[in-house]
Amino acid sequence: MSSQNSKLRIRNNFATKAFWGPRRETPAALAGRFLDLLDRLKAVDPIFDHWLWTDQDDQTVAFEEIKRELPAEIAAKISRGDDGDPEPIYGYRFYVYNSIEHEPRGLSIDVHGGCWSDSDLITNDVRISTDWYVDPDPAIITFPIFKGAVLATAETFDAMWGTAYSHDLMELGRRPSYYRLAWISYVGPRFAHLITPPASAIVERRPNGGLLMAATDEPFSVSNPAHVAAARDILAAVAPLAALPWPPDAEPAHAG
Repeated sequence: MSSQNSKLRIRNNFATKAFWGPRRETPAALAGRFLDLLDRLKAVDPIFDHWLWTDQDDQTVAFEEIKRELPAEIAAKISRGDDGDPEPIYGYRFYVYNSIEHEPRGLSIDVHGGCWSDSDLITNDVRISTDWYVDPDPAIITFPIFKGAVLATAETFDAMWGTAYSHDLMELGRRPSYYRLAWISYVGPRFAHLITPPASAIVERRPNGGLLMAATDEPFSVSNPAHVAAARDILAAVAPLAALPWPPDAEPAHAG
């Protein structure tokens, strides 16, 4: 194959991901959370700005152009079945990105929200990721930026679990679970009391009751034994949370 895409290979991208269980939310509610997230991210670092959006006509537009119509734009992103019919129980999927090209400073934010299916294979989540096919700019792979991104996503969307990780780390710790080796881990307020942070972790108790743990305040490297050892300690510490049925923050079924 001679196309440009045939020459692309996955690089060691970095990402954050926050999860929460079934939660029915309207497009307006999701829009409010998303705008709060973008404001909070911009305060973390200017890299989180100048977003692009794919509109209802599949055209790339500046996010600012559709910002006032965001609830309607999100409503158009409703999950659909194979027949094209809307499936509200599976929520809405939407995203922004800062470049249409593969760039070292390229970032995207993907949201799946408003899903209230009780399937253990489907969850609500929000992910921030560097470009998969370009080595990321080292200037953005910093602890302050990724800690800020983890907290912004997890706290804005009231997530029960969140992480920051690299592709190399994901490959090192691949396992059939939402709980994996991570550079930075966040446990929501409802479950933080279950966790005893390891001595090797950087620990921060959040004002909302959440718990943040980090393996290092340096850029994470799988080549650094101390980084990997601390990540393994943190993963072991969240065993009480991982032992709960997934998702542990699901609303109890109503009788009747």
